[in-house]
Formats: sequence, C-alpha cells, structure tokens
Amino acid sequence: MKKAEASDSQIRAERGIDALVAAIGLAAVYAIFLSRFDLRLLFTDTILTGGDSASWLQPLEQLKNEYLPRFRLFGYSQSNFFGYLEGQHYFILPFLSAALLGYLMPLTVALKLVTFAGCAALPATMYSGISSITGSRKAGVVGAAGSLVFLFNESYTMFGGNLLSTFAGEFCYSWAIAILPLYIAAVWRDHSRDRYGVLSGILLGLIGLCHLFVFMPAFFMPFFFMFDRDNLLAPRAVKQQSTKNGPRQESSPGAQDSTLSPGAFPPGPPLLAQRILSTCITAFLVMAFWFLPMAATRTWAQSISMIWHFESFADFSRQTLMPVWLSALVILFLTALFSRGIARRKAIFVLYGIGSCAVMFVMARFLEIPDIRFVPPALILSVFALSICADSLTTLFHRRSLDKAGSVLAILAVIGSGFAVQAVSRNSPVWFAWNYTGYESKQGWKNLEAIARRYRGGIDSGRILWEKQNQRDNADFGSERGFENLYMLTGMPSAEGIHYGSSFMARAVTYLQSEYSPDPVDPEAWRLYSKVNPEAWPTRFTQANARYIITHSPEITALFAGRPDFSLDSKSGKFSVFAYRGFPSSYVEVRKNGDIGIVGDSPAGFKTDFYRFYRDYELVEKPFVPASFAKKTEGSLPGAKTWRDYDELHDAQAISAAWRDYAVSPSMGTIRNEHPGNFRISFDTDSPGRPHIIRMSYAPGWKSLGGERILPVSPGFMLLYPGSGHVELVYARSIPEIAGLVLSCLLPFFLLFALWISKKRLKRYVAVFRVLVALYILVIAVLVGLSTFGSSRMMADIQKARSLDLSRPDSRKIAAALVEPYTRKIVLEKNDNLLGFEAFRIKATILNAEGKRDEARAIVSTLTKRYSHCRALDSLPAP
Repeated sequence: MKKAEASDSQIRAERGIDALVAAIGLAAVYAIFLSRFDLRLLFTDTILTGGDSASWLQPLEQLKNEYLPRFRLFGYSQSNFFGYLEGQHYFILPFLSAALLGYLMPLTVALKLVTFAGCAALPATMYSGISSITGSRKAGVVGAAGSLVFLFNESYTMFGGNLLSTFAGEFCYSWAIAILPLYIAAVWRDHSRDRYGVLSGILLGLIGLCHLFVFMPAFFMPFFFMFDRDNLLAPRAVKQQSTKNGPRQESSPGAQDSTLSPGAFPPGPPLLAQRILSTCITAFLVMAFWFLPMAATRTWAQSISMIWHFESFADFSRQTLMPVWLSALVILFLTALFSRGIARRKAIFVLYGIGSCAVMFVMARFLEIPDIRFVPPALILSVFALSICADSLTTLFHRRSLDKAGSVLAILAVIGSGFAVQAVSRNSPVWFAWNYTGYESKQGWKNLEAIARRYRGGIDSGRILWEKQNQRDNADFGSERGFENLYMLTGMPSAEGIHYGSSFMARAVTYLQSEYSPDPVDPEAWRLYSKVNPEAWPTRFTQANARYIITHSPEITALFAGRPDFSLDSKSGKFSVFAYRGFPSSYVEVRKNGDIGIVGDSPAGFKTDFYRFYRDYELVEKPFVPASFAKKTEGSLPGAKTWRDYDELHDAQAISAAWRDYAVSPSMGTIRNEHPGNFRISFDTDSPGRPHIIRMSYAPGWKSLGGERILPVSPGFMLLYPGSGHVELVYARSIPEIAGLVLSCLLPFFLLFALWISKKRLKRYVAVFRVLVALYILVIAVLVGLSTFGSSRMMADIQKARSLDLSRPDSRKIAAALVEPYTRKIVLEKNDNLLGFEAFRIKATILNAEGKRDEARAIVSTLTKRYSHCRALDSLPAP
C-alpha cells in the first residue's frame, strides 16, 4: 500500500514537473516572440499600411458601418471595380472579429490587433496540437519553439503564414494556419478516442472561413484513416478490447501511447464513415452562410492563377525551406519503416498530410489557384513531424533519465529557437514598425490628407481614378496601394481595389489603369496591358463616369496637362489632380432601341467577350448582351441584332469612327434625381421603354422594384428597360444567401443528432465507407491527371520555346513543335492573355525567319486585330 502511495506521489510530482517545464518553455517562447516588436504600436490610432495591409481598413469600415447594421456580413460595394461583391469572395471570420472589436475600441486598433493575432496565436496552438497528439507537454514546447522559426523565416514574403507574409497583407491566412495545429490534433483524437468528428468539423469550418487554401489540404486529413490496413481489409466493424473500466483510450497529455489498446484504434469502417461524414458536414454547416452565396456567385468573380516562378532548384530549396520538409520526410519514412503501432500510425498520418499539400501544389495550375499557398501547411506538418520524432526518442524506454532528457530537449529547443530568431529576423521587426506606425508617419500622408479634404464627396460625385504606383513609391504612403482607399478617404468610388478576385471586372479595371500608367501591376500572370493611350481617355472617363484623376509621374502629368479634355484642378506635392471637362455626372446612359446587340458566347464564356469589348473601346456605342442571358428574356430586347460571335460584331462595327462622339454625347435621354448607393439605386428618366445602361458592375442580387429584368451588358454593366419614368433598384438577399444562413442555423440541431447517432453502429455505413474510398481515389487521380495537361503544360512549353534562340534552325524546329498545339483560335479564346499571344508570336517569328512571310503576316494581322492597343504588339516581327 505504501509502495502504491509512493508511486502515485511520484507520478504526481513528475506531472507537476512536466507542467512547470511546459509553462516555463511556453512563456520563454512568447518572451522571444514578443521581444522583437514594439507592441505599443498595436494600440495607436493610425491607419495600418504596408503591402496589401494598406487596403484592409476600407472593407472593414464597410462591414462595420454598412453591412452589420443591416444584419449582413457582405454585400455590394461601389468602392472599387465599378462596384463589386465585397466580402462575398474573401474570408469573413478575421474581418468580422475586427468589426466586432471595433465597437469596443477604434477600428484602426482593432484591425491591427486582428492582423497580428494569427501569428501571435501560432506558438500556443502548436503547443496544444502537438502535446495533444503526442501526449507529451515537452513535445508541445518543442513544437512551439519550432513555430517561432516558421514565423520568423524570411525566405518568402507571399506564401502565407510567416510574419513577412502577414505584414504584406496575408493576415487571414495566418489565422487559418494558427487553427491548423488544433485541427490536426482533433482529427487524430477523433479516431484514436473513437468519437464523432464534430470538433474537427468545427475547426475545419473555421479554417475555411479564414482561408480556403489552408482548408483544401486540411479537408483531406480525416480521409487518411480510410487507408488503415484494418479498415481496408475488414468489411466489418473492429470491436474494441475492453478492460474492467471500459474501452482503453489515449489519456491526457503526459500519458504514453501504450495505454491505447490495439483494438480501440481504429473502430472499423461503419463508424469511420460516420465520423468522416460528420467532420465534413459540420464544417459545411459552419461555413454555409458564407460558402453557399460565394459558390453561387463565382461567375461574377475572377480566378487568379498565380504560379510562382523559381529561378533555379537552389531558389526553390531556399524559398520553400527544403531542408526542413525534406528532413521531416526522411524522419517520417524511417519512423514508418522501423516503428510499430501508434508511433508508426502517427508518422504515416503526418506524412499523408504533407503528401496532401504536395498534391495540391501540383494541382494548383489546373485549378487556377496559387501553388505557393500550399507550402506553409506542409511546413507546419514538418514541425509536427520533428516534434513527434523528438518525443519518440525521449520516450523510447520508460526511464527517468530519458524523461529528464525530454525536459532538457525542450529547453534546448527554446534556446535554439531564440538564437535562430535572432539570426534570421532581420526584416520582421522593421516591417512591423513600418506597418503599425501607419500612413500618418509616411512622407506622403500630408498630401493624401490634402486630397481627401479637397475632394470629399459621395458616390453621386462620380469616380476618382489614379495613376498606378509601384514599389518605388512605397515611401509615399507605406504601400503602392494607398489610393485604393479613396472611397474611404473621400467618399468617391474609385477603380482598382484590394479584392481583385472578387470582381469579374477586375481585368477591365486594371486594363483601364494601364492606359494611363507606365507601370501597371496586378496579381494575374501573363497579363496583357494597354499602351499609354491618351486618345482613349475621354471615352474611358465618360464610360466610367469618372470626374478626376490623380497623377504622379512627370510623363503622365505632362500628357494630361496637354489634353484639352482635362484641366489641372489642384497640386499637392508630387501629385496632380486633373478634372475631366466632359464629366457626364450620371451613371446611367440611355441608348436607342437597336443599339443593344446579342452575341453568341465564346468557347471561353461571355466574360472573355466582355473583356475584349472593353479593350476595343471603338465599339463603346454598340454594347451587347450575351446570348446565354438574352435567351431567357425572349422578345425583351426590342430591335436587337444577333451576332454569331464577338468577331462578327467587331468586323461589322469597329471600322466606324462614331465612337469619338460618345465622349461628347453618351446618353440619348435625360436622367434626373439620380441617387446611387450600395444597397439602393434610383433615378428618373424621360425615356421609359428604351435601354438604360447603369455603369456599375452587374451582380445577380440587384432587383428592380418595378419588376423589370436586369441583364448583364458589355463590358459588364447593368441593363434594363424601364416600364415607367421612375426606376428603383435594391440589392436584396439571394436564395443561396438565405439557404446558407438557414443551413448554418441548423448546426446545433446537427450536433444533437450527432450525439445520438454516435452511439450506434450502423451496418449500412459499410457501403458508404466503400463509396468514400472509391470517390476519394477517383477525384485525386482525375485532378492529378488533369494537372499534367491544359494550361500548366502550355505554360511550360511556351516558356521553354521563349528561352530558345530562334535565329538557329535547330532551335526553331524545337520551338515550332512546342507551340504548334497552341496556335489555334480556340486557344486565344480560352487564354485571352499573354500566354496565348506568345504562342502565336513565336510561330510568326519562326515563319518570318524561314521566309514564309505571308503566313507570318496573317498571324500578325490576327494578333493586331485582337489586341489592337496592347503593349505586347511591339514584340511582333515585322514581316
């Protein structure tokens, strides 16, 4: 009896020492982390700046001041992109948290705290996740120390998760990364403790609400257990071995894996299928209020295929921290080969997670999403692998000396991370200070303040445009994106904004900026930009209902100063503001019946035709409705002429010079009492029954109170035929939005259902399990297969052809074979960018070099017609 009491006392003492070591270790980790920054800056009432961060306050203000008072989380915003769906195609949870904090403190301070919160939380969540999955607090400390190296790593600034990426604007991604360790541990515990996957589902849903690119590899984690040998070989449930006190399970942190009975893990296919489905369903219900309306309106958003270019293998190794994840892979492989039981399963589980990230990296090109976003989750899993390995080494034998070694290892990990942070964190503290001192500390703030005061107005004041700044101009406001906030600063809508992927008119807006900006930039690869084109400016300003433009370069300032259509309105430092003399002061233009055409959709969809129409400003007076929408309103477009495709419309209309009159007289009717807004638009017209184009981006949520159908019209605006002299539009909740809210409200009822059904073993789930396995394998196989073809293969072939010396016959032969599959019209339709252009250009160059000048001339003619004002035309050969 005394021996048992002594043993219990010894266990309690050891646990107390473990807790003390963990508390000291975690406190030391946070001391290292926080000591690198002047935390007082987080609480100063200044506007956050730096990279994309410089544009986050505007949508946050919109959420707090416009959407939440209407009990909405997203909606239509006139701020940028000629109007767009703000918040509906970005990640709502971090912004909602900041908006709610904004009721307790200045919104500027709330935004700073939220942008820093994800990085600040990661050491704690790594500690919690790793200590949970290993049962060792010391391993958790090692993981927390490892997270410091991840956070302060400066090999990349855009992938996400680390401090530099966060300061560059990826703070929503940091939130998702911070939740990921908790989710990984929850998935493991769901299966090791034979419990329903509700907690993992909630965490997965929260990750999705923070960032989908972390959600995507995380989604596949529960499916690992389908491939456990017992599940694959046994079509029946595996019964648990029981003791007198019930089934054996893993205990709390500090317990050894040996406490888990062989039969208690896994529980068998029937419950496994229930558990995986419960995780997925719970995550969907958590996200439904946002995910359903987002998915339903993807047509009116813009995909971004941002494939990262690595200069060499050494560059790839450095930027992705290859030594870290490669070491983790080696350790996991060795552990899987030479260990048994739970330790082996843990190794394969983490290895599977890294494999999921690798598969998503490969599939990114096919899915048209950034491949680099899948590197940080793999690095987080690598820290898991290294921590699990450290724990396995120190608990290989149950000896007190090794238990003490575990404490020593945890302390050494913390000390090592401190030295590593000191060595590598050259930029993180500087970027922190740069961002959180705000706009107000930058040299151009007084100029921006002066512009904001002078041009204070509203949506009805017209749009205010600006010449695009670049990285060389960061000193002005802390970021080249400063003027994206003109709506917040002046009340007047502007052009480009931070949420590029949220607007299907983003390409048109950035193309517009390229017409008066020498250095245009946007997140899409292979973009085609216009030449600086003063001839088009009056038409563009009229089309956009733009009143002012801010210039900064001597070249563009001189061009506007020399135009009779514009007058210098003010100067502030290096910035000049020009007023457009032909400002129409109305977002509505009236056309004659018959001006509106109907065009058959291109193989790449109507958005490609809309973008082409915008580039071809000569067609400005001949807008069209896509045939796919016109069919639904048979007979409601009086006098509309139907064109087979856009090329037919272009060939018939582009030769006319009538477009020059548009800037003088854009409307053929009179509009009065115009009141534009984010949720309501109203005006009076003297021309009911005729086509009215509202020069704001189309969105399916807009409804006419008069019952008139609203149609998308080129280049992406709204068209309606008023039935009376008064028109009133409202932006209403869509059916998917209502359905998503209802489904999310059902979450508590689903959790109660899960509590009831989790105690049952339903045999019919054996079939569900088999279907899950088959679908999983099929989806992965198809996506991986498709990722080796299409645009990814085209990109690789064209990049290789571009690198060849076309003055040499042997190189021309190789290049011709590479580009030949991509020199068809359908390729230009589906790749309306520099990628398709380059395939034709290379072929024309080859033909010209080989004396086939007529064929080369035909290709040049095709490209000149399609991209008549683009800068890329300067690279064409002269046959």
